[in-house]
Amino acid sequence: MQMDKVLLHFALKYDGEWEKIYDALDRKEKISAKDLETVETKINCKYMTILNPLYPNNLKNCHRPPFVIFYQGKIDLLINYYSIFTYLYEEGLEPTTISDFEKMTKSFVKADKTFLLGNLNLMSNFINKTIKQQTDNWIELKDAIKDCPDTETTLYISEAYEKNANDKWFINRVLPGLATATIVLEANRGSEVDDVIKYGINENKEIFVLPLATNIKKKVNNFLIKQGAKLIEKPSDVLNEF
Repeated sequence: MQMDKVLLHFALKYDGEWEKIYDALDRKEKISAKDLETVETKINCKYMTILNPLYPNNLKNCHRPPFVIFYQGKIDLLINYYSIFTYLYEEGLEPTTISDFEKMTKSFVKADKTFLLGNLNLMSNFINKTIKQQTDNWIELKDAIKDCPDTETTLYISEAYEKNANDKWFINRVLPGLATATIVLEANRGSEVDDVIKYGINENKEIFVLPLATNIKKKVNNFLIKQGAKLIEKPSDVLNEF
């Protein structure tokens, strides 16, 4: 319990920045007894440290796992690892890709899967809205948790309470780390989405990819399939794995 408060203190002091928290722990940075005693009064949300037995193992094993997860909502959604699916995508999706996304989402909702959402780019508004209109089984990664509502059916999580200068980095490493299945709708070579995919590949995560027409040159979808990512021809190609 005392060490949980230590991690919380540093997570608040350093706005969830992994390197700074690690450095403070490594240097054995001093904390006053008063700061430690009152640290939990500084937040209006719930939190879980990496020392908590309920901290998800898949997240613990990802690249630089958050020392503290701040959250609001239904934490049970985070525990059921085999139900968490996420999409990766670029802006300006092909019409056929949007159609495939909508069909897959309906099938995944019917199968009672949980969706892991993040603000990847301008397309995120459409992707996230489409999912939220169909189910309450979603977890949304946020740059900070302070202004997120507490809910009974959904879940917001962040590694920062009030602000996070590295919110994209948080999303990029946690999305593939936390998801059971990472589904690539479209990805451009050398883009941020491509970087997220590489995180997933490095962690031996299940990567599923929609094939694209061969004349769409800038995308890496077909290349990923050639390299061993799993081809999606229908939603059951994903569901049958889990």
